[in-house]
Amino acid sequence: MSPNSKTVKPSIMGAILAGGKSRRMGADKAFVPLSRSTMVGCVVKRVQPQVDRLIINANTLDVRYKSLGLPVYADRKKTFLGPLAGILCAMEAAANYPFVFTTSVDCPLVPLYTVKRLYAAIVKKDDVSIVRACSKNRHHPTIALWRTDLRKDLHTAIFDDNCRKIDDFSRRHTVVDVNFPVDEIDVFFNVNTKQDLQKVQHVLREC
Repeated sequence: MSPNSKTVKPSIMGAILAGGKSRRMGADKAFVPLSRSTMVGCVVKRVQPQVDRLIINANTLDVRYKSLGLPVYADRKKTFLGPLAGILCAMEAAANYPFVFTTSVDCPLVPLYTVKRLYAAIVKKDDVSIVRACSKNRHHPTIALWRTDLRKDLHTAIFDDNCRKIDDFSRRHTVVDVNFPVDEIDVFFNVNTKQDLQKVQHVLREC
């Protein structure tokens, strides 16, 4: 992974999506131990240097979030509508930012140069609204840079059009995919089970 962690300006807000129920993990995956920290702690350490402000989207009032020193925002309606509702929450929290970067809490290997590469792609054309991270020619819907002026249409899509899938919403707009190299393990590997956690622990020596 590249050591380059410099943030690209203009202002970009980041949001860690942790609003799910973690059914397959059997516990809140945000706080499962990982390396010398927790899953969410590892993601925070990797994302925070890349953005101007970082928030967490979560639908529980777990007091452990306080230790991170970051604001926690819940979905508009706490009905666990999925990551698309978390992205809307992030866009609304980023009202004064032109862009918001989102990543899921179960992606602790997200590269330190992710935002820089996504931003470089979104500014090439004015009509590009969403830039998604890809690896092995597969896109990762939650790991993306979004123009925050999409929030009104996203609100309509969720609450009027009953849209629940990120890909369904993304098809309404111009999207660019940016491919990232893969090392020993996919840099956007999702940790959903205890077995997945062991795989990540093997390559993530410390957060």
